[in-house]
Amino acid sequence: MMTVRFAVFCGLAVGVSLHAQSPVVRPAGLGRLTGEVFDSLFTRAPLVDASLYVEGLDRVITTDARGRFSADSVPAGRYRMTFFHPSLDVAGLQAPTVTADVRADEATNVRLATPGYATVARAACGVPAASAPPGRVVFGAVKRAGDQSVVPGALVRATWVEVTIGASGAKPTRGGRETRASDGGGFVLCDVPGDVESRLLVDAGDGSIGVTTFWPGEPGASMLSVFVPPADSAGRRNRSIVLNAQGAPIANAIVAAGRDTSTRTDARGQFALQWTGHPANDLVIRALGMQALTLPADEFAAPPRAMAVTLDEAGRRLADVNVRAAGRSPQWFDEFESRRKAGFGSFVTRAEIDRRNPSQTWQMLFGVPGLQVDTQNGRPRALYPGSLSGCEPTYWVDGVLFPDVPGNPRPPGPLSLIPPTEVEAMEVYPRASGVPSEFRGTQSACGVIVIWTRKGGGRPAPR
Repeated sequence: MMTVRFAVFCGLAVGVSLHAQSPVVRPAGLGRLTGEVFDSLFTRAPLVDASLYVEGLDRVITTDARGRFSADSVPAGRYRMTFFHPSLDVAGLQAPTVTADVRADEATNVRLATPGYATVARAACGVPAASAPPGRVVFGAVKRAGDQSVVPGALVRATWVEVTIGASGAKPTRGGRETRASDGGGFVLCDVPGDVESRLLVDAGDGSIGVTTFWPGEPGASMLSVFVPPADSAGRRNRSIVLNAQGAPIANAIVAAGRDTSTRTDARGQFALQWTGHPANDLVIRALGMQALTLPADEFAAPPRAMAVTLDEAGRRLADVNVRAAGRSPQWFDEFESRRKAGFGSFVTRAEIDRRNPSQTWQMLFGVPGLQVDTQNGRPRALYPGSLSGCEPTYWVDGVLFPDVPGNPRPPGPLSLIPPTEVEAMEVYPRASGVPSEFRGTQSACGVIVIWTRKGGGRPAPR
């Protein structure tokens, strides 16, 4: 016969003390304690690497990749148990306490779970228990890139733009929330809209900032980490850095402010860019497989500060509804059509890509006059009369110059990095004399290839 009894408790940042209760008497015999831990708050999935504490057992029990745990040779008796996990520590939450009876020569199965959203949201946002829980709640942590140490007391500001449609048309409204991180680096943002993208800015107070975007989605709670630049050995602020959601540096990310000011991150994800003096140019950060992030010039250009920019994975966010309406097409499309009618280059449209269905984007350049494509590396060469080797054209992606990165061997170009499913249109100018003025420069002597992506170029697609 197996009996499991549960006693659930939820609180905010309160130390757990199971030893203070009255001791229990355990009969002779050994049993087995098994079970699983489920995260019903953030991931809605089994909780991996949770550490279980069982009163009276001098051992560490950790959940596996399926959130399960097992402990053999457990003396029979009644046990009080709980669990710990970094996500709960950051959120300032305490896991429930569970009571289980272990019988000799039997396996006792226990199921533990994080506190429910309604209870947590009310407690975190100071809402009375009798009231309805608040809207989307975002728990977060401010960390230092590199060692991922917590940053206490950082100013945290979330901003977003919501569009209200009324009798007079669509009206954008800017909203936001502001708070400060605790001494443990954690923070809570209440009533954050889930159907719009929000920008999150944290100011560490030492001249460095962290920037990321998030999309909460359906009602509930979410957890994220925001990073600020690492400090050097002397404690001074370091260079700006581009990271992924786990805090790992992203090398070869493109950082651009307009067409003539751009750079790439190094192997440590760091970059230096003189952005001041370009108030009309937003800062755009792009990396392969990541969502591009745009920082408005009027918010971030001055004063210059070291920043940590966290990019989210491409494809993680899906739009609920795609609306296509008749009206004015994007500016890039109008200009594309104008240049195509002028007839000074070769043009590739989305319809042609769909028809040819290439596995690599560079395969769309086969047959372009004045251009030869190396099938070994997917790099084209502009050939001139009497030239045997030619030279590689300059690339522009979504109106931003794609910087050349020297090296031996050379890193992949955008024709290899950008899959054909992401390309909306292409323009090819194999001769410098035919390059439009907006794409000319000191690097256009070997011609120019312009790539418009679906994310950056937008729609409708040229046909």
